[in-house]
Amino acid sequence: MVFCWYAHRVGHSKSSSELLKTELERMNTNGIRCSVDLNLRNLDFMRVYSEINRAMSCMVQYLRDNNEQAWAWSLLGNSYQQQSRMDFANICFKQSANIAGSLISFVHGWYFLGPFVVGKSEVDGDPTEFFGGIHNVSRTRFTRDIQYYSELAPNGVVRWISFPEYKGRYVTIDPVVNWKDLVNSLGSLGITEWQGWAVGDITVNAKNVKISLRCMGVHTVFVDGFPVVGDIYRREQFSFPVALSRGLHTIYIRGRTKGALEFRCDVDTIPSSSLSFQILKPPFIPDIYDGRFFSKYFPLLILNKNSSDWLVIKRISLVNIAPPLEGVDVRIGLKGDKAFPVAPGQTRPIIIELIANDFVFTESCTKVKLTLLVSTSLGSAQYSLSFRCRGGQQSFLFTFIDHDGSLQHAAAIKPLLPCEEKLCPVVLTLHGTSVPPQNQADSYKQMISHEFVFGLEKAWILAPTRHGAHNWEGPGALTAMTALREFALMTDSCDWIRDKASPDSVIFAGHSMGGHGAWHLATHFPDMALAVVSLAGWIKKEEYGDSNLFFRHDIANSHVTPQIKSILEDCITENEADRHVSNLMGLNVMMRIGAEDRTIHPYFNRRMFRILSEWKINVTYVEVKDKEHWWWDSIKTNDGGCVNDEQLRDFMNLHAVIPAAGNSEYCSEKEDGTIDCESPNWYRAPVEFTVSVMNTAFMGSVRGVQVLQQILPHQPSTIKVSCAWVKIVLKTENVQMFFLKSKGSRNIRWQLYPLQIDSSEFDFYQKRSLPEDGICFCLDDTGSSWSVCSLCDDLEGNGLRGPLTVGPARRVAENKFIIVTGSRSIVKGRYEALQMFAVYIANLFYLTSDTLVYVVQDRDLSSDVADEYNLIIVGGPDENLYAQQFLDRVPINATDSSIRIGKCHFQDAQTGALFLAPHSNNHRLALVLLGNSLEGLKDVVSLAAPTIPPMTRSPFSNMIPDFVITGPGFRSRGHGGYACCGFWDNRWGLKSGLVSCSNCV
Repeated sequence: MVFCWYAHRVGHSKSSSELLKTELERMNTNGIRCSVDLNLRNLDFMRVYSEINRAMSCMVQYLRDNNEQAWAWSLLGNSYQQQSRMDFANICFKQSANIAGSLISFVHGWYFLGPFVVGKSEVDGDPTEFFGGIHNVSRTRFTRDIQYYSELAPNGVVRWISFPEYKGRYVTIDPVVNWKDLVNSLGSLGITEWQGWAVGDITVNAKNVKISLRCMGVHTVFVDGFPVVGDIYRREQFSFPVALSRGLHTIYIRGRTKGALEFRCDVDTIPSSSLSFQILKPPFIPDIYDGRFFSKYFPLLILNKNSSDWLVIKRISLVNIAPPLEGVDVRIGLKGDKAFPVAPGQTRPIIIELIANDFVFTESCTKVKLTLLVSTSLGSAQYSLSFRCRGGQQSFLFTFIDHDGSLQHAAAIKPLLPCEEKLCPVVLTLHGTSVPPQNQADSYKQMISHEFVFGLEKAWILAPTRHGAHNWEGPGALTAMTALREFALMTDSCDWIRDKASPDSVIFAGHSMGGHGAWHLATHFPDMALAVVSLAGWIKKEEYGDSNLFFRHDIANSHVTPQIKSILEDCITENEADRHVSNLMGLNVMMRIGAEDRTIHPYFNRRMFRILSEWKINVTYVEVKDKEHWWWDSIKTNDGGCVNDEQLRDFMNLHAVIPAAGNSEYCSEKEDGTIDCESPNWYRAPVEFTVSVMNTAFMGSVRGVQVLQQILPHQPSTIKVSCAWVKIVLKTENVQMFFLKSKGSRNIRWQLYPLQIDSSEFDFYQKRSLPEDGICFCLDDTGSSWSVCSLCDDLEGNGLRGPLTVGPARRVAENKFIIVTGSRSIVKGRYEALQMFAVYIANLFYLTSDTLVYVVQDRDLSSDVADEYNLIIVGGPDENLYAQQFLDRVPINATDSSIRIGKCHFQDAQTGALFLAPHSNNHRLALVLLGNSLEGLKDVVSLAAPTIPPMTRSPFSNMIPDFVITGPGFRSRGHGGYACCGFWDNRWGLKSGLVSCSNCV
């Protein structure tokens, strides 16, 4: 065997030596000579800047003296391949492969250009685009003579610098910048975030090699210009397959960071003999609680390592359970995953349904191990999972199906004492950045008689979580509310759990980021709230710290219009707690922070305290002396500390009481028929209150009043309610439609007295009745008169936008959704490009927020199945079978050369469009991504890309309105390169005041 390998190598060496000899003679005869020092850097310089034959002469001469240098052989082979001299190319690549294998499995040195200034949002301009873009600029990386420009660098000039590649180690790029001077002079820590480009080459020495690419510390890498997901959180198990042709390939990384940029790219071949899929470690596993499988579901994580074949999950079967237990009947099955194969290169969770009998594990149980067999169309593999056993007052983890169909988890602790009527309120406690849910739940503890006691007297502790930078807004907020609802259903279905959880009687609580979450949920769902506990919470991310500054240091600032800025800000105002404070009227609020907290300065809590007090809300505000952001001991050791000391326990125990039905009406009818507007409940309801709404999509009712449609979406809407002795008066602003609920512990009994809405009057008092669920009111087209209407029952089905379909773009991912990739294009390579974009977006969703995403080809998706999901459509009408129907539903028209919106016609070769459209009889959403060229499509796909931690949000979740038209200046100018953006009106049309390009209306 050794002799055969040696003979094989000698054979290649001989033919490669003959090639060098022949080529040297030819070049000398033709007067082609190398005039530079012979080293690898100069070879790279020559292949970029010199005429190809002169560059090849340097390569040949170098290899004459360095015959074992695989990189140089690959460069020479690549040059012959460019000249279509395939016999010579074959010899060179074979020689390189003989030395280093089919892939030179490391990047041949990194070159870096930067730092450049960058804003805080996901989108900003790239300074290299003014010089032709990174693909053109990177050609200058082998020379130190060419300069580029940056306000961060001394003298305003930056040049390429090189960094050696050490396989298996991180590359550290720490630009020489006087950051302290910039921070002090500009008064902003935000200036310390910067961007730059790192560029490196790899070579493939065989045809059609499948490689595994794992880049950690960055969210995206570009291989020859196409995006591949990186492992931004450095979890070290995510790699992604890429099929590469023989030759030289370039990796581009647009890095963003604060301080030093650290990243690592591992490149390896995927052996053809290896299994085509890999089972990765799932991010969480539920616990066995009180001897039973409390959760029905658990996840497995599947990577399809094949870059061309789709992976069908056929079945999951149970191989073994350990320790072996008699009487245990456990069955395993797939939940919905058989219908959708895993796309090539996709990492996707699959949801396993666990069905067990009523067997109870013994108290000695510590863990139970299940071994599963995963059978697929590309082979089978086993995987083992261990479930912890928890019980009593211990916190336990459970799983639930989230709002978007993904599997998420939370921690819970049962009440210390039995609850009246066997129904307990819930303390929905939201954690801070990077705090696991079990740690959040376990922080509700105190030391009693030298033993820790976990939980509250008569309330469940519920601590949900969602991976990623959601700030308990958007997907995070929906996860928290879904956890609450699902946990209540789960406790209700378990007859062995005495005290059930009430989803309608909640103390919203949280610390730090979770303190903001408590504000956000309580102000949007106040009728579910018993009280609010916000500890060291901030008001809105754009004003707290420096990680989310709004257009402070952006390159786009030189180009973006005030109209575009306003529209982008309207995408996020629904997350601003101070705009919704009026909704808390009638509730009791506890605010607390360490007086020495400099992670979140007391300034933000003092500001919220002032606003709450101005609205006459019953608020207790405490700055705890000598305490910082977190502490365990408030007055004495282990007394509950930051979130559970005596003061907080007393407050939560006081308000953890489910109101008796009908005991908290705003006004009531006396025996003599007169109306009493003094609340009989344990709290004093306000005589007046104001409903404040920025977006109806994520908004519950306020004392029974729920706004369902705004006149101008995403603008402030209010309903001011006042109770007089003769009638109730509602004064509306920017409200098109609203609903009055009849039922609810905080609702008004509207039927007991006359009602006046602006200038319209109604006589429900005479009839003393309302529909059982409530009544809907609509404003007429003139905006002058209100009437009772039936549209609230199916607003969307009547062709109008309502809570189910109002934007912005992120709403498409706030329900279960499918990414549909196009298959109909006749342009060479376009099918593969669309599929790569679809998989890139899907992988981004998973790596940033643990989202379950199905990727489906348009030809494989039936309309019946499509109607059950929101859709993300990749490709225009010439590329995707689903695209045209959505173009027909909004005022956008697309051809292979232009894009129209309203009266405007965009014909630049690099134009892209992203837009929401109604789907499934207007009850669901589709988000369409298309371009009049591949580059235009790339631009709108890039809108999915996140920024850096701690703001690495899920795709499209920040400042992407209902529609965006990108022009040829988008890459260089960021938001300033939007040709048009805005929101659709209530009928999916264009309306002045909702778009940046008013000339298009």
